Amino acid sequence: MMIFCGLLGARRAVRIWRLGRARVWLNAHIWLGLLAFPLILCHSGFLFGHKLTFWLMVLFVIVELTGILGVILQQYIPSIMLQMVKNESTYEQIPEVIQKLKIDAAVITSCCAGKITGTLSPAQQEEVEKKKAEKLKKDNDFKEKYSKVAPNTPEEIEAAQPLMTFFLEQVEPFLSPSYKKDSKLAELRKAMAVFNHIKTLLPQKLHLALEEIQGLCEERRQLQMQVRLHMYLHCWEYVHIPLSYLLLALSAFHVVIATFGYSGVMNK
Repeated sequence: MMIFCGLLGARRAVRIWRLGRARVWLNAHIWLGLLAFPLILCHSGFLFGHKLTFWLMVLFVIVELTGILGVILQQYIPSIMLQMVKNESTYEQIPEVIQKLKIDAAVITSCCAGKITGTLSPAQQEEVEKKKAEKLKKDNDFKEKYSKVAPNTPEEIEAAQPLMTFFLEQVEPFLSPSYKKDSKLAELRKAMAVFNHIKTLLPQKLHLALEEIQGLCEERRQLQMQVRLHMYLHCWEYVHIPLSYLLLALSAFHVVIATFGYSGVMNK
């Protein structure tokens, strides 16, 4: 029974094996794991024993409890994620999505306040200018929004400077793979206050651009929430899985000792 429960890891590692549905394996793993607990207690006479048997029982209790915790988390966290993360992404692609958010914010800023220099790498600057030209050429909605707000006079460039400064000092650092918890944009209430303040510094025609940047920052906060919930969803596995294999190995050793009549040696 314990060996079968341990085979779930092998089943997940080699997905090409046609050995039944993953859901069936998971349900069998859960129910057989729960059934093993009273059977092991009966086998031990409801005693923890000494030396090897004691540590086997300790490991078994920890594995059982972390498994139950995992089942509970798997039941509730996905529904919480659906409610709290409106723009959920594939977890492995989150760094790429964050990079796209930064580029999109830079494109909007570049359309409204001129070419961005300083914080972006040469490769990123090139990508921003390329994407900006492509959007202005092929995306009619984007062209309609931003072709008319490009600064053409010194006065317009000066009027758009608060947006450029805001992007360089706050937005660009916040839209980075490493989440800036101390940023004012990391908390919704503070972020709204910051964006409302910046809006008062900009001409009316740039307000729509600022709102779009605000939406990108909100998406970054949601991605961080997804990362945090994903960590909660899987943190128990870092205890459950290695201890499960340790339990299997020690249990096999215990069987060998008991079978050949050497249990007395281990308990002296």
